[in-house]
Amino acid sequence: MKIMDLGHFHHCFVNYHVASEELVSYIPKTYELDLFENRPVVSWVASTLQDVKVFGVPWAIDEMVFSLTLRTYVKKRRADEWIRGILPLSSWMSGKKVPAAFRWIANHKPNDLKLDRSIHFEPFEKSSRGVFEYRWPKTNSDGSNLLRLRTVGVPQPALAGYLEFFTTERYIQLDLDSQKSKGLRFQREPWYLWEIDELVLPETWPGEILPSLKTQKPVFSFVVKGSKTRIDRIKL
Repeated sequence: MKIMDLGHFHHCFVNYHVASEELVSYIPKTYELDLFENRPVVSWVASTLQDVKVFGVPWAIDEMVFSLTLRTYVKKRRADEWIRGILPLSSWMSGKKVPAAFRWIANHKPNDLKLDRSIHFEPFEKSSRGVFEYRWPKTNSDGSNLLRLRTVGVPQPALAGYLEFFTTERYIQLDLDSQKSKGLRFQREPWYLWEIDELVLPETWPGEILPSLKTQKPVFSFVVKGSKTRIDRIKL
């Protein structure tokens, strides 16, 4: 069942390797970790949502929203195929109208994240070089956290066998709060990706779900060019 459309959906991926032991308690019983080169991967995904349209409503929500999600990757055997999907470990979102729509329609309940500074980037239609910059308050201290990424070169399609393809070519998202394996299916055009020549990471990520991320460096980061996306609610 169709639940919403996203008009513009830029993503910034910051990817890490972690130990399987850190993730086991989060995995639904009928699924297992999907590994890249025999290692689990988790990703902080910073997204810019715009032109969100709820199914049955004739207008788009006029609000630009920043979403920050920590996720890992899982799979499940069904007959002669593998179902491969995304498992959110924690999710944060700015704004008011769009988070409310996700809670109501998609049964997705992101934590509130207030931005000190909105996203800034050069229009990709006019430049191959884009700058993403987000600031949000530090917890229990003064100042703010900064996540800043700058793209370089021309966007290229994700290639099978590479980390970019492994993390982006997913069309199903599982519900972390349910063991019934309900999910969301994303339908979109193939994504094009930019490499990054500048990356500034925040001192602390929201929630700090996985202890090892405090000391680890990301294995690879990239930016996904925005595209229209349709979201359907499905049973797996």
